[in-house]
This record gives sequence, C-alpha cells and structure tokens, in this order.
Amino acid sequence: MKKIILLLMVAMSTIALFAAPVIIYVTPNGSSDISVDGLSWTNAVSLSRGRTLVNDYNTQAVENQIWMQAGTYDITAGFLLTLNITIYGGFAGTETLLSERNWVTNQTIINRTGSSQGQVIFSNVEKDVLLDGLILQGGRPTSTTGCGTITNGTTLRNCIIRNNKAVSNTCGLQISQVSGATKIVVVDNCLIINNEAGASLEAIKIGVAGTEIRNTTIANNMTTQTGATSVITGTVAYKVYNCIIYNNKYNTSTAATSFATNTSKVLTNNAWDVAPTDGIMTNTLLLSSSPFIVATSYVGAANGTDKLQSAIESANFKLVTGSSCINAGDNTYVTAITDLADTSRIIGSNVDLGCYESSFTTAAGFVNTKKDGLRINGNKIMLPQTAIGKTIRVFNINGMQIKNFVAETPEITILDKGVYIVSINSDVYKVIL
Repeated sequence: MKKIILLLMVAMSTIALFAAPVIIYVTPNGSSDISVDGLSWTNAVSLSRGRTLVNDYNTQAVENQIWMQAGTYDITAGFLLTLNITIYGGFAGTETLLSERNWVTNQTIINRTGSSQGQVIFSNVEKDVLLDGLILQGGRPTSTTGCGTITNGTTLRNCIIRNNKAVSNTCGLQISQVSGATKIVVVDNCLIINNEAGASLEAIKIGVAGTEIRNTTIANNMTTQTGATSVITGTVAYKVYNCIIYNNKYNTSTAATSFATNTSKVLTNNAWDVAPTDGIMTNTLLLSSSPFIVATSYVGAANGTDKLQSAIESANFKLVTGSSCINAGDNTYVTAITDLADTSRIIGSNVDLGCYESSFTTAAGFVNTKKDGLRINGNKIMLPQTAIGKTIRVFNINGMQIKNFVAETPEITILDKGVYIVSINSDVYKVIL
C-alpha cells in the first residue's frame, strides 16, 4: 500500500512538473473584480489583479505567465517582482500562441505615474522573474534607482528602459544581491536610452556576481553631476557581451567612461566611445562616430510626454549602413532567434553588436552560373549538392528575411522576380531572378 501511495505521489509530481503554464491575460482596461479569473482575453484583468492571480494560482510546479495586451499601463506604485513570475508583452489581444505576439507593433508600456513617483519595478528577494517585450518608463524616484531594482534570478529580455529620472541615484537599473542568493541576473537584447540622474550616471549598477549583459545597447543616458562617472559599475565579477555603449554624458555634456574600475569584469566583443581601463577584454571596438541611424537629439530623460513621444518614438537606434558594429559580435552569446525589432538575430556570418541586427548587405557578385555554385532555373534557385543539410537563409533586396530552413532538396522556389541574397551557412550570394 505504501508503495502504491508513493508511486501516485511521484506520478502527480511528474504531471505537475510537465503541466502547461497557467496563463493570465491582462489588458489596460482589464477588470480588478475578484470574481474575474483572468484566464482568457474575454475575462482579462488589470495588471495589479494579474499579479495577485499569479500568486493565487502558484500552487503547482509550473511556470505561471502574464500575457499583456498592447497599451500603456499607468502605475502609481512600483510593480513588485517579489514572486516567481513571467510577463510577456506584445499582444494584440487575440493570440492563442506565444509565437503570435509582436512587441514592436504592439507596444506594451509600464509607465510610473502619480504625485510621488518612484521606481517602475522593484524586488528585494531571490525569485525566478522574466520580463520580455516591455517598455519601462516614467520612474522619478528621489533617492533610489530611476527605473528600478532587480535581484537574483531576474531576466530582462527584449525590453526598452527609457525616460527614467533619479534625483540622487543610479539613472537606470540597480542589480542588488540578496543575502545567501546564488542565481544570476541577465539583461539580454535590451535598449537602455535617455535615462537621467542627478548624482551618479550608472545606467546599470551591478551587485550580483555572475551578472550577464548581452546584446544590449546603452546610449544617451546622462547625469547633471560634475566629475567622472561611469555607465556600468560594480565591484563583483560580471560579464558584458556584444554590447554598444555610446554617447552617455556626465555634467550634461562630457563623455562618461564606459565602465568603473574593476579588474574582474569580462568584456567580450563590445563597442564604446570611451574605453575602459581594466578588465578582461577581448575584441573591442572604439567608436569615433555614432553607429546609429537616428538617435535622439538630446541626452537624458525627456521633459514631458510630448517630447518623449515625438523624439524617442521617431529615433532609430539600429545600426547605420557600414557601421563597424555589423558582424562584429560573438555568436556564442546569442540565445534569442530575433533581435529587439523582432527580426532574425543573426544575418550574415556574425551577430551585430547591440540590440538590433542590421539590414543584410553584401559585396558578393551577381550569381547565375554553375561556376559560383548556384544556378537559376525559371523561378527556382538551384543550390549545389553540398548545401544539403545546411542552413539556408534568403533575403529580399530590402534586407528582410523571407526564408530560413535546413536544405533537404537543392531547390528554392521564389514566386516574385527581383534581387535576392542567399546565405548558405557562411557563404553569401546575390541572385537575380
């Protein structure tokens, strides 16, 4: 009998472990009524109610998710990340699959408001937290970090942190160690721009050993403080991969150092306008001009909603054609298949630095002969037999990826005539149909 009970307990635990996540649907006008369950778009709840439901439903060993419909969520208190929670933004409000969302088209904004504005997000415990596809803005604290404080176990992915202003502390994020906690913090594929501080500049202040900042752009952040300050600080060992740090200022106009002194930090395949003086550095780029298409014309936080919308929304922090940041990254540190623009992450031989992948460009010649390994047959591109089993990517003339697959046959059918780029692993061809 005891064996049967034990087997049933193990079976129930296994079922719970592999159960589907509980999805809580949140909209800007969602209900706060305790009788609404939040388990469908038609029964969507408010953001605060959604967080409560995550806690209420958190009785099994499953990942509980919040799916947020596009829109602006004004909050008058910092959103607490003090429980295991996964939040995805970027939904139109009809999706049934996570893959159907688009956080670029469906901007999902958590905006701190109120007469006593403080942080946008906050945690002081070790929890498994994922924020993905969100814009975090409007933090105006007097004595704490502009956007917020995150701790062990938190991951920010595909997020934009902008227009936060701290009176006397870090302008962007503070990453704080919880006593006895062991999980790291990850910031991946994020854009941290136009934040401001009255004291220290730090866009990111790192207190958790092992923290990883990957494929992220940090630009146009500012402090009014006089004296040398740094964009990223921390005395613990941390790692920064494939990032761009550019045009961050102190004393409103002087270029800030990219990193504070710390010999244990690991900096791999990054670009900056002010080089660090220490750390373990590999494959670095010193930028003498802006790598961006159109950055905002000002640094620091915007002075009002009109300026925020008109300037930041019209800015473009993607890479300008010919930038040295293109194909300059290390593919080892890429875990996402798309960039912050929700387009293919690696186009060409190597990932681009920062949070955006550039449009595909190549100096390859036109291909229409057997000599070059490809042939054209009507509306088909005939691949060499050596391409079978390799990853094939096809891009149109505007750099948009239209096909991405592993070749099983030597034929690619293209319906429309035009100029196309074909990538076979690291080999690149330009084709006219």
